[in-house]
Formats: sequence, C-alpha cells, structure tokens
Amino acid sequence: MQDKENAIKNQQLTNDGRFPCRFSGCTLSFKYDGKSRRKHELTHHPPPVIPHAPEPTNTTAEESSLSDESLMKDDIYNYNCGLLSHGMTFLNFLDAVKEGDGRRIMRQYKYLLLYCKADKHSSKYALECLYQMFLINTILSPRDAHRYIWNRGVNNHGMLGKNIPLDLEVEHSNHYLKQAVKNLGPNVNPASISRICKSEKCTRTIINTLQESVKKGFKSGKHTNKNDDEDLKTIVDKLVEHHAFVKQNARTYHSFNNIDRNPLLGLDISMVYKWINEHKENIKKNTKAR
Repeated sequence: MQDKENAIKNQQLTNDGRFPCRFSGCTLSFKYDGKSRRKHELTHHPPPVIPHAPEPTNTTAEESSLSDESLMKDDIYNYNCGLLSHGMTFLNFLDAVKEGDGRRIMRQYKYLLLYCKADKHSSKYALECLYQMFLINTILSPRDAHRYIWNRGVNNHGMLGKNIPLDLEVEHSNHYLKQAVKNLGPNVNPASISRICKSEKCTRTIINTLQESVKKGFKSGKHTNKNDDEDLKTIVDKLVEHHAFVKQNARTYHSFNNIDRNPLLGLDISMVYKWINEHKENIKKNTKAR
C-alpha cells in the first residue's frame, strides 16, 4: 500500500492540487485519482497510456481472492447469457399480452419490479410495478381487481394469440378519428367532431360488415419486416466462432467490464423489503410517491 501511495504522490498535480486528465490537450481536472478520472480518460480516442502503480509486495488474503475472482470472470459469456435471459423474459411478456393472459402479465410485472429495482436508473418503473401489486391485492375490491388483471387487451379478430394492448387500440381509434376529422375539410367544428367520436364504433362496425359482405380485402396495419435470415446467420456464426456460450476465464469487454450474468446478484433483498414496507405506509397515509 505504501508503494501505491508513493505512486499517487509522484503524479503531477495542477496548481490547486487536483489530478489533471492525462490526455494531451484536455483541461479537465479531478479532486481524486479515482474512477471518475479513469472513466473520463477512456472517452478520449485514443485513451492516454496510464502507467500502472507498482504492485504491493505483501497482499492480504482478501486482496488475493479478489484478484483470483477477477481472473475467473468471463465478460463475453456473462453478457450473452444475460442478454439471452433478458430477451426471453421480454418475449414472455409480449406473448402474455398476445394471449390475453392477465395473471401471467402480473407475474411478469413482479420480475420487472426486481429488474427495475436492481437498476438504479429505473426506480420509478419499479415503483409503478409495486403499486400495481398494491392495487390488485389490497386497494381495489375483488371485482375491480379482477377487471384490472384481465381487462388489459382487446381482440379485434377473434383469433388465438391476436390480442393487442388497450393503449394500442386507443391509438388505432385516434388514427381513425383523425382521418374522419380530416375529411371534413373546412366544415370541421366541435359539433361535427363530437358526432364522429360518438358514432365511431357503429360506423366501423357497418364498414367492416360491408367489406366482409363484398369480400373486399384490406391491408393489415402491421408493419412488414425485412427478411433477417442472413443477419441472424451472421450473428450465430460469430457467437459460435468466439464460443460465446462456453465459459472461459479472463475474457473481458471494454464497455461491459466485470458484467454480471444475473443483474439481480447485487440486489439486496432486505432493502427491497424495507422499500416495500415504506410504500405500504404511504398507502396507509393515502400518499403516493412520484
């Protein structure tokens, strides 16, 4: 440790005793020779060459174990496994919406609560997930809770796996109404807009029935996707070439250094319980954090 302190003291400081950025021409300086300084220096292209501090001659058992643990890390394996896990969770959520499975959607929100809570930048989304749990378990009546769980989508085609979220259906409705209002031209006024909005459902039913009776086909509003078989093949070939799903020691990523395979590893469950109990008290006081 003494050698490391001497190396820090031997660095050239600014006139006010701060650590300057070691990239030539950069005028930024830092109070400490720590993570913020090194992170900033990595943003330069190319980053400055930083001499390493001499290794201490006597290392403790804890420092030795940390060093061994870092050598056992495999960023490539952890990143790709974590990405695959996130993708499957998200696809499961989308499938629950398409199937109209309200219970499965709520279970997915429980998973999302933990993921958002583990991510320090997504606490407000974790809070929204938590308050949904409060609604269906305590705040709403059993009847309203049942509606809240199951009234989350709409199926306009009557086929399996064709449900869409209610907010998307509202967007479709807004698009239809905007077209109708646009067709009014200079005759648009509040009364005509109100009449169009009130008659939307029956008007769409009449038009759809007429189109079916004359067997008129109409284009789906779903966006067409370009064939991505070649792209997928390229990605799979790269993953196989680099043995992305075979764990190997000491493989690192520059931008995802020491990434964990499971983002929930650093989540303190005791703190989550404390956080939930705090918001339970807010419910009792009829207050809601925002």
